[in-house]
Amino acid sequence: MEELCDGVLECHTRAFSLIQGLQEEHCVQYLLCRGSEGLQIVIRQTGSRPCSATYPLTGSMERARRVLQFLYENAVGVESAGDVLEDL
Repeated sequence: MEELCDGVLECHTRAFSLIQGLQEEHCVQYLLCRGSEGLQIVIRQTGSRPCSATYPLTGSMERARRVLQFLYENAVGVESAGDVLEDL
C-alpha cells in the first residue's frame, strides 16, 4: 500500500463484518500522521472498494488525537469525513 504520510503517530482500525445484502466486509483505518506540512488525519478503507483521503489539521496534538478518536468511535467513513471535519 502506498505511503500516505511521513510518520504515523496513532492508528485505530475498525472492522466491519459481512451483512448479506447490506454491508460488505471491510476495514477502516484512522491514522494521525505528521506530514510535510504538519499534522494530518488519513482515513483509508480496505475491501472490495478501497479508498483513502487525507485531511490537514490545525491546532494542538491533543486536539488532533481527540478528533481522531471521535472519527473512529463514530465510524465516520472516508466519503463523509470531510464534511464532519468542517463541522468540528
